[in-house]
Amino acid sequence: MNQNQSVLPPEFNAEWDFEGTEFPLPNGAGTGCMQVVELTQGGKFYCSEFRVKANCIIDASADAGKASQLLCSQALLSGQLTLETPDGNQYANTPNRSLLMRVCKSGGRLHLPGNQVIRHIGVTLPLDNEGLSCPEMDPILSPFAQETDNCLVRPVYWQKRTRTLATELFQLASRTDQPLHILKRDGLARCFLASLLEDYASQQQTSQLAKNNISVWEQQIADQVCDYMRLNLSTPLRGDGLAAHFGLSRHRLNEIFRILKGQSVSEYIREQRLTTARVQIEIEGLPVKVVAHNVGYRHVSNFTSAYRQHFGVTLGRSQSTAVQS
Repeated sequence: MNQNQSVLPPEFNAEWDFEGTEFPLPNGAGTGCMQVVELTQGGKFYCSEFRVKANCIIDASADAGKASQLLCSQALLSGQLTLETPDGNQYANTPNRSLLMRVCKSGGRLHLPGNQVIRHIGVTLPLDNEGLSCPEMDPILSPFAQETDNCLVRPVYWQKRTRTLATELFQLASRTDQPLHILKRDGLARCFLASLLEDYASQQQTSQLAKNNISVWEQQIADQVCDYMRLNLSTPLRGDGLAAHFGLSRHRLNEIFRILKGQSVSEYIREQRLTTARVQIEIEGLPVKVVAHNVGYRHVSNFTSAYRQHFGVTLGRSQSTAVQS
């Protein structure tokens, strides 16, 4: 047994927890199993498990015409992945961070890091569903209900009750022979989505209250800091230096970024460096050493490690993408 096989979780050789369609992951990276069932009164319930031995990317495309009329959710009980929408934006999906979305284009992908078991559930409902289209839901769902060609994804840090419902849904997927199974599944699926929407609404309210404590001047400063970062990615960028340059304390600048961007200054810098790097590698086809310098990494080894950790793919995989395109 080689070294890579010896560290694989024992779940890799276990029976699937539910009945579904089994399929191989790309390039021998592992296996997956998915159960998809229609809910009564519209919508679908998805339950899947991915046993990922090596980093891989799988297609997550849907019929754009149908998906644009759906409110979709994606939640993980174990593992982690990154959703890449057709417009190129990426969203981390972890056991603490679920996703609510409306997808209006085909071409989405899931980036699956290796050496893990990912357990996933999802519930979709039509936006014109009676429970979603009532006037009381307008404050929560108005961004999702607007006609747009762009994909809309909102991360949600779910609460304990929502996770409990997700766990019950996953367990119920293996009990299809039980009496009242369909009724239980449909009820739990709707309760799960409703609970996730409650978490989202609470999160939005807290964020809005925080934004009200930021002055217009501070919002303008944040925009200026972001512009400055984008123009100076090849130089050392530090939170304390940026704060001093723009006349704020480091603590206050971090507060502003966490409220407006959902990230600290250092997290935002890192994301900008690596997102720019991926464009330069996959689209512009620049050499790795040049890209590393362009985005502020003095050592290629550090850049390589950061890139793989952030995107779940190696630089070599991104370079091959550039060659194929």
